[in-house]
Amino acid sequence: MTDNKKRQREESPGKTKTKKSKVAIEMYEPAILTHKQCLLATFYGWDSQALDEESENAATVNDLSNVIQGSVLHGEGNSALVVGGRGTGKSLAIQSALSLSSEERFIPIHLHGSVQTTDKMALREMARQIRNRGGTVSSLDALDKEDHLIDISQSTLTALLTLLSASALPIVVILNEFDLFATHARQALLYCLLDCAQGGQRRGGLAVIGTTCRYDAIDMLEKRVKSRFSQRVLHVSSPRTWTEWSTLARNALSCEVIEGVPHMSAFEHKWEIHINALFKDPQFDLVLKMLFDMSADVQTLYRVLAIPIANMTTETPFPSAKDFLLASMSQRPIDAHQLIDTLPLPALALVIAAKQISSRDIDQFTFELVNKEYDDWARKTIMAPTSRSIDITSTGARVNISVWPKHVLMGAFDTLVDLNIFVPVASANAIASGEMREYCKHRCSIENGEIRQAVEKRKDIPTALYKWGHSWN
Repeated sequence: MTDNKKRQREESPGKTKTKKSKVAIEMYEPAILTHKQCLLATFYGWDSQALDEESENAATVNDLSNVIQGSVLHGEGNSALVVGGRGTGKSLAIQSALSLSSEERFIPIHLHGSVQTTDKMALREMARQIRNRGGTVSSLDALDKEDHLIDISQSTLTALLTLLSASALPIVVILNEFDLFATHARQALLYCLLDCAQGGQRRGGLAVIGTTCRYDAIDMLEKRVKSRFSQRVLHVSSPRTWTEWSTLARNALSCEVIEGVPHMSAFEHKWEIHINALFKDPQFDLVLKMLFDMSADVQTLYRVLAIPIANMTTETPFPSAKDFLLASMSQRPIDAHQLIDTLPLPALALVIAAKQISSRDIDQFTFELVNKEYDDWARKTIMAPTSRSIDITSTGARVNISVWPKHVLMGAFDTLVDLNIFVPVASANAIASGEMREYCKHRCSIENGEIRQAVEKRKDIPTALYKWGHSWN
């Protein structure tokens, strides 16, 4: 009985610590889930994102806001066309402009040229969205009849006026892929929408805003349609400088504190500290630079950022730079030599150990083999009686040098496998087996010269590790 009580006393501190950590995690759970939803809403276009006031697109948002405000507040009929390449932020600019008028009541109608391929389909979709916002569309059943609409301007105008009169609220019509609507028969829908906007045939106000990737979209319009367009063409572009790109990424990973969510303010403070550290991480910096150099496509950036955010849990609330790097690799393969400059020192040490092994004509290795190679080097270099606990980097900085334990090296080894720097040569069944993981054979995909260059570029590498990276033949 005494032994049991003693055992309980010995186990109780660990149990108490586990319970405390679990309570701490549960305390932040509502804030973490709310934060996750907030970021995903930005990435997938469910919510607008604040644009940098100094960016070129901010002026476009301001002009769009003036167009919308004129229709919403003053009952004007307006039209505009937003032009820009794919992924440059056309939808984001419109969504931001709409959000500036969110305090006023109006009905936004979103149509897409790839989905509504005929005027009849577009009118049906307009009727559906107006009815969902409280409008009384008495003629919706009539629109479904095959013989009710003919692709001529008069019948289209009659049906359109019926829809627009279904609600007294201002209406903002967004025509995504505006150029595809220009391919409809006689451009009847465009003609009627622009004619209603220009002629002020609707008391509640009407704004027609199109988006297109074609810079010659205006030239596709018939003369009668072009004459009813306001000729207000606005341009958007991808971030042109690294500062704009980095600011865009930081804003996308930021979330305002939402009132009423327990501990939201405390979690956002922790998140801001994490993001500041993340933007200083060389691996995350590599991800942003590769995406910027590739195309500076905002949608691609959001897809990469969204993957680690979607995987956030209460146990892992702070995605690492490695998570974003793997997400980037899922969108676009990355050469291994581009990654070696960003490796943490334990991973770089294992790469050097693998090359030391290959210098003895052993091309394949296991974790146990490279771990032994590292241990032998550390025993001779770091743990020797004549060695110093403080080493000097290539920049002259003093750093503590110590032997990394096996579990740290195992984590570094897994990172190298995830990044395809260490490529498995064993069977898939052997790799999947937890017992065989440390003994699965791998090969290194990086050449000796690339490793030497990486070692020479690193400013944080201790002199002892630097010399080891140059010691093979």
